[in-house]
Parts: sequence; C-alpha cells; structure tokens
Amino acid sequence: MSPKRREKWGLGLVVLVYSVYYLLLREDPERGWPKWLELSLLGSSIFAVYGLGIFAFRHNGHPWMLQLWNLLHLLLIGFVFLARSYSRFVGPLPRMIWSIIGSTTEILVSPTLIVAMLLLCRL
Repeated sequence: MSPKRREKWGLGLVVLVYSVYYLLLREDPERGWPKWLELSLLGSSIFAVYGLGIFAFRHNGHPWMLQLWNLLHLLLIGFVFLARSYSRFVGPLPRMIWSIIGSTTEILVSPTLIVAMLLLCRL
C-alpha cells in the first residue's frame, strides 16, 4: 500500500474511532456506566489511535514523523497516567488539573493531532 493511501486510511480510521468514542463517552455523560468501563473504553480508544498513527506514519518516507508521534503520545499518556495515579493514591487534584487532563485525553483521541502532523509533513 502506498504511503498516501496508508495516511488516508489511518486518518479515516482515527475519525471512526473518535466518532465511536464521542458517541459512547462524551455525548451522554449521565449514561451511568461503571467507572472501570469508561476508563477501559478511553484507554482502548487512545491506544487504537496510537496504533493507527503508527500504521499511517511507518512508511511515509519521513522517519522523524514516527518518532514525533511516539514522543508526543509517550509524554501525553504519561502525564495522564501520572495525574490519574496521583488522584487515586495520594489525594484529590484541583479542578484546573482535571480540565487539563480532559483536554489532553481529547487531543490523544481526536484526529486533530494526526491532521496537524500530516500537514507538517507536507511543508
């Protein structure tokens, strides 16, 4: 498969994963699902988008794109994991930190990051 097709397929599948994530978790927050199920769906969505990004950037001729994708995801997932671990085991976090965590997870799942990297690749 050509690199352009891989990028288009990757972007399309990321949009699909984001749509399912948004419909299941964000559209109706009062759904009443157990917290473990919400967190497992969120984690599955994040790692699905990460894998699709690797699929899209692996053979595009720019090895720095894959390195940047890995670095961004490693840092952002690490931040979310450490903040949630702190909240769980040490004490409550301020509301502002929870807002930052929500924005970070939204960036990790949404197609915005892959679109920005594809545009950066075109420069």
